[in-house]
Amino acid sequence: MNLNTASRDVLRSLAAGILQNSDAGIQPPSLANNGFEVFVSDDNVSMPRKIRQLIADLEKHGFVNRGGKGSHRNFLHPSGVRITLSGAPGDDAKHYQERDLKRAIQKIQS
Repeated sequence: MNLNTASRDVLRSLAAGILQNSDAGIQPPSLANNGFEVFVSDDNVSMPRKIRQLIADLEKHGFVNRGGKGSHRNFLHPSGVRITLSGAPGDDAKHYQERDLKRAIQKIQS
C-alpha cells in the first residue's frame, strides 16, 4: 500500500466517523443542524486491483509467463496473443494495464 492509498483510506474513515456521529460537538459547524442528512457510501468507490490479480487472471485464461527484465513480465498465450505487465505484485494496477488485460482476453475469446 502506498502513502496516497493509506492517506485516502484514513481520510475516508475519518470522514465517515465524523459524518455518521450524531454528537453535535464532534461534527463540523458546516454540517451541524443544516437540515440535510449525509450518507457516506463506498459503493461507487472502486479500489484499483493489484498486479498479482491481473497475473492470476492471465494465468487463468491460459497465458504463460515467459519471463522479463526487472519488474516486467511477458505473457504469451498459445494462440499467439502477447501482453507485458510491469510492476511489483503488490502494486496497484494502472488503468492502461487493466485495459490491455481486457483486450488480450477478448482477443483469445474471439
